[in-house]
Amino acid sequence: MGMTAALAGLAAIVGLGTVATQGPAIATVTNVAASTTAAATARNAVATVPAPPTSAPATGSGTTPAPTAAAASPASAAAATSSASTTPAASAAAPASTAPAPSPPRCDDGRWVGPGGINVEGQPNGFDAGDRGAVYLWHSSDGWHIRTTDVANSAHHYTGTVALSAGVRFTSFSTVQLERTDRVWVDGDNILHYDFTTYDHIDGVNFTVSACDGAREHEAIHFNMDYNGHEDDPSRIALGDTKQHPASANFAVTRTA
Repeated sequence: MGMTAALAGLAAIVGLGTVATQGPAIATVTNVAASTTAAATARNAVATVPAPPTSAPATGSGTTPAPTAAAASPASAAAATSSASTTPAASAAAPASTAPAPSPPRCDDGRWVGPGGINVEGQPNGFDAGDRGAVYLWHSSDGWHIRTTDVANSAHHYTGTVALSAGVRFTSFSTVQLERTDRVWVDGDNILHYDFTTYDHIDGVNFTVSACDGAREHEAIHFNMDYNGHEDDPSRIALGDTKQHPASANFAVTRTA
């Protein structure tokens, strides 16, 4: 018993000493371990912070950021500047292209004048079938008109041609009261022919010509009129509303500008 108690007492003394000596050390170690763990955790946290995007340089790195898709490249900027700078020039040139264009040629028929200034406008006053034997020619708002008639009820042969100057062309023609043997045609040389056998009634042709040559004062119509196979007597040719006579059976009328 004495030995056992001595041993127990010695153990108690040793244990208390150990506790007394190691307790603070264990606490200190524990605190140090905790501090070490916290520091490691902090380091890990710092180490795991996401690296900044490569497009954004680190502060003070001196690295020039690469241009992004949204930023225009210098070439694009230069192109835009060039485009912007050329736009005013194009606009400045616009007035030249919008200058008034020359007026188009007039296409209205207008007025015509006969040889020596004879008036050819207007239907002959009181003209009717059976009038004095002649060729009657006049111009009106609906074109040109040729008529033949005679007092005597016998055959009278009227023929003739109508030729146009360069740049003029026939646009239409129609016949008036023709018989079976009467004819009107335009040949390949742009010449109108008429061939009437007239009694005491009326034969005739109406025609229109172009009016868009552009040099209206140079447009002309040339008439050649025959009677019974010979050049007609000018006294049998009546022009315009006053039935004036040309100097010759071959004559021209011209368009007034």
